[in-house]
Amino acid sequence: MERNYGIDFFRITSMFMVVILHVIDQGGILSTVAKYSAEYWIAWFFEIACYCAVNCFALISGYVMHKSSARFSKALELWFQTIFYTVLSFIVIGIIFPASVNSDSILDAILPVTRGHYWYISAYFGMYILSPLLNVAINHIEKKVFLPIIIAILLLVSVLPSFLGTDPYEMKSGYSMIWLCLLYIVGAFISKYKVAEKIKISQTWGIVVGALCFTFLSKFIPEHTSYTFFKVETRSNFLISYTSPTIVLIAVALLVIFSKLTLNKTAVRIIKIFAPASLGVYLIHANKQVWEYVIKDFAKPFADGLIIIPFIFLSAVAIYIICSIAELGRIGLFRVLKVKNLCIAAEEKTKKIFDKISDKF
Repeated sequence: MERNYGIDFFRITSMFMVVILHVIDQGGILSTVAKYSAEYWIAWFFEIACYCAVNCFALISGYVMHKSSARFSKALELWFQTIFYTVLSFIVIGIIFPASVNSDSILDAILPVTRGHYWYISAYFGMYILSPLLNVAINHIEKKVFLPIIIAILLLVSVLPSFLGTDPYEMKSGYSMIWLCLLYIVGAFISKYKVAEKIKISQTWGIVVGALCFTFLSKFIPEHTSYTFFKVETRSNFLISYTSPTIVLIAVALLVIFSKLTLNKTAVRIIKIFAPASLGVYLIHANKQVWEYVIKDFAKPFADGLIIIPFIFLSAVAIYIICSIAELGRIGLFRVLKVKNLCIAAEEKTKKIFDKISDKF
């Protein structure tokens, strides 16, 4: 099957949106701008526009993985990749900031997945382990049964909880393995039934713009009205979460759009370079030590005036490029050390052990 580089480009774009989110939030812009100022609304517009990024990754997983088999070697490679950065950052930040070294930081460095050093990686590991079971159900269920399930899922865990302000299924606003699994199923549905082929690009962009505007206005109108007429500060974020139906809708629409992209040879060559490094961008800049001692509040001095717009983009580009170069170096190092071969060998030995155990039952 020919590789869809539009999906790889979507992966790159989604990670860039993640970086923008972190520049705005952890970078200190949202905590610095004056409430209800022009800068406040600009920052929140970009925040909302990029909020679907994590959902995009989960949808991509289901879109590309539902016809494949989860492999222990792949999970082990991801574990080595993760621990490489947690240990490296622990050493580097520990040397520069000795006060950062404590028992928690040591455990976080050597046990990043089980300690939740990166919430997404921990949730992804759980989803990856369950993916073979999900794939069996996805690939054997009929469309007339599958579609009502998808609608019921989105209604019960996204639409109703968002408008009622509840979380009956413990989605934790999307910061959970279960949420990633549900989006995995949605992404698989889109791929299995070729949903993208049945929707026009113009319609899909209409969905993106409409859902984005509706989400922004759900915050702007209540907050602006309350402050302008009653001088009361309010917070209207009920549609700003990973589980929000409008945020999910934006992610799904973008998946459809990118899956239909036609790219030239130059674009494909660039995508081939940067797509494998996209996860590394997250692992580097969202690392707990880097998060606390490098990223935190670095953007505060630029949170005043229209400079906020180019700064958000330029700083995100700089972070993305620096982290990508570092990740490409890590990929080269692992290739020299034959880490992939080591993981495959470990998989084969593990398989033999489990085959013997299975034969006894």
